Amino acid sequence: KKMDCALVLLKRGRPVSAIARTLRLARSHLVELKHRLEQWKDMRFKANRRADKNQDQQLLAKLKAHLERFPSFGYRRLTALENRDRTKAGLPSLNPKRILRVMRENGLTLRKPVCTTGFSRKHDGRVSVDTPDTRWCSDGLEFKCLNGETVTATFVLDCCDRECLSLVARSGKGLTSSMVCDALVNAVDRRFAGSDVQKSIQFLSDNGAAYISKATVDLVRLLGFENCKTAVCSPQSNGMAEAFVRILKRDYLLTLDLSSAKSAMADLAKVQNTYNEEHPHSALGMLSPVEYRTARGYSTSPATEIRLHQELAPIPPEALRLIRRAQTSFSTFTNLV
Repeated sequence: KKMDCALVLLKRGRPVSAIARTLRLARSHLVELKHRLEQWKDMRFKANRRADKNQDQQLLAKLKAHLERFPSFGYRRLTALENRDRTKAGLPSLNPKRILRVMRENGLTLRKPVCTTGFSRKHDGRVSVDTPDTRWCSDGLEFKCLNGETVTATFVLDCCDRECLSLVARSGKGLTSSMVCDALVNAVDRRFAGSDVQKSIQFLSDNGAAYISKATVDLVRLLGFENCKTAVCSPQSNGMAEAFVRILKRDYLLTLDLSSAKSAMADLAKVQNTYNEEHPHSALGMLSPVEYRTARGYSTSPATEIRLHQELAPIPPEALRLIRRAQTSFSTFTNLV
C-alpha cells in the first residue's frame, strides 16, 4: 500500500514533501505519522482499548455525576460539561465520540425521540439575532406540584445569547399582565442596571391576554421597546421562547422541590442561575449564556436572588401608575356592563 511505502521512505530519511507529492498523500498526515511514538495504538479497535479501561471507569464516574444533576442531557451536552471541568483543571478536552462510546457500553444514552407528523404552515423567518439587546422574547408556562397546587411562571429571554434575564412565578393558574410587567422591568434592571435603555429593543411574544393587555402595551411603549407579536396559529414564530419552556420542563422541572408551590418558586431562581451559567447551547458553540457573553466581551449580569412574585422589588412609579390606570379602566368597563 502507498502508506506502507511512505512509512518506509520516511524511515530512510526521504523528504516529506517529495513523498507526499509523488504518492499523492496528505503532507500533514505524513508529518503526524513521522512524529508518532512507537507505543501508539489505534483506539478504534477493542483489543487496544483494554489498557484504557481504567480511564474509562474514571470517565464513567464523572458522567454519572453529571447525569445526577442533568438526567435529560445527551452525550453532546455531557461532553461540554466534562470538557469545561477538564479545561479548568488544565487537562486536554475529550472527543464526543469517546463519551458516546462509554455511554453506549453502560446503557446511559437517551432514547431517540418519536417524530410526529402534523399540519404546519411554512416558516422561513429567523428568531435569533446576531447582537445582544436587539430582540427579547417572552412566554408563559404552568406546572403542578405534588400537593395539587399550580405554579404559573413567565420569563424574558435574549434572542442572541439565550440568557434568561428574568423569571417570575406565582401560585395559581393564569398568566397576568402584572407578572409580565414584573418580568420586563426586572429584565431591564438586570441588563442595564438602572440606566436608560439606549436603543429600541424588539419585545417578541404571542397574542395571549397578558401580553395584549393595556398595562403591558403601555409599559412596552414607555420603555421604548418595539412590540412584536407572532402570527395567528404560529407558535414557531416565537420558537426560542417555546424551546426555553421545553428546556425548563425537560431538564430542570425534576430538580425543583415540588412538595408545594412556595418551595417550587423558591427553587426557580436557582434554576435560572444554573441555566445561565452552565447550560450549553449548540447555537453558541456548546457554551452557556454567561460563557458566551464573557467570550464576546459583553458584560455579565449578577446572579439572581431568590424572589417570589409577591416579594419582588417595587415597580417603578411610572409603570405602577400605568398598571393601576389599566386596572381602573377595566373596573369601570365591568361596572358599565
